[in-house]
Amino acid sequence: MALRGFCLALWMLAFAAATPAFAQSPAASVAEVYWLRGVEVDRSAATASLAREQAILDGQRLAWRRLLARIAPADARTALGNLPAGELAGLIDSFEVENERGSGTRWIGAFGFRFRPASVRDLLRARGVAYAETPGRRVLVVPVLVQDGQALLWEEDNLWRTGWASVPASDGLQPWSVPAGDLDDVALIAADQAAAIDRPRLRALAERNRAQGAIVVAAELDPNAPGGPAVNMQFVRTGAAAPNTDWSATFRLGARETPEAACPRVAAAAASLIEERWKAEVSTQGGETQLLRAAIPVANLDEWVLVRRRLAEIAAVRQIDLLVLGRGGAIVDIRHEGAIETLRTALALRDMTLGEQDGAWTLSLAGTGARAP
Repeated sequence: MALRGFCLALWMLAFAAATPAFAQSPAASVAEVYWLRGVEVDRSAATASLAREQAILDGQRLAWRRLLARIAPADARTALGNLPAGELAGLIDSFEVENERGSGTRWIGAFGFRFRPASVRDLLRARGVAYAETPGRRVLVVPVLVQDGQALLWEEDNLWRTGWASVPASDGLQPWSVPAGDLDDVALIAADQAAAIDRPRLRALAERNRAQGAIVVAAELDPNAPGGPAVNMQFVRTGAAAPNTDWSATFRLGARETPEAACPRVAAAAASLIEERWKAEVSTQGGETQLLRAAIPVANLDEWVLVRRRLAEIAAVRQIDLLVLGRGGAIVDIRHEGAIETLRTALALRDMTLGEQDGAWTLSLAGTGARAP
């Protein structure tokens, strides 16, 4: 018994000693959000040195607009996209030249820019702009075309899937991909099963394509829509760490625009909607933090270190204070920005479950159950 008590005391000391490091732990995922790579610039000027100087300024502006598109709602881009050069420079921590070439009067190359998260947050808070810093897990977009009452997916005449294949990869917080469409994919799910949201088959398709969930995007052309032909879309998300949900949208075809020509443009717009939806779900206005007291059932120091590391990766978590330490785990105060559901989604993305019963909160590693301390 004495040896067991001594070991427990040692573990408790190590546990407690590990806790203060949380507030200082860098959140790697947040740093990635504020790092813009591959900012391409082509600038000409009277001399080579002047062209390079102006290219840096151009790169700063381009990187800032990309960052706004990544973390802020669409309407903020117009208001904040053209900050004065001096104010913009104060938001940048560092930059690097990734590649360059040119002549006597021209500079062509690409930059990488690192922004200061705290400075950007302060600016957005001052302007009353909500922002998102939580990257989502990769989802698989399953493009179903409804034509004459029939669902198409793998068929060659599914112009909707062809349109999605032409959309560039996401630069935002919600990465996505489209299925490979090979024989193994075809064997996993048929078009009508995808349209009917067969969740087990969609999960299998997502796993095979190395995604964490699926978003079925069903599109149907309405040639007689008021105001002109339009594409009606239904989005259904399933299997991702974010809650299952669905929503709809309508995009009108341009004058004399054929469905074949419209598909890539509409697919790109649909991809933007998926991105905006994710940002809305994980965004915070910033400013005042909320306090959540939770029991964290951990069996040993390794589990605590894992919990601490995952919490440190969540941008909205600002501080954690240890209140009680026992044989089964801890009780902590978590200070966070944003709504509880936003925090719950961010935790789920890191395989942690936040549960509530009768006003008491429990934070558990996925699969560990709810051993209260």
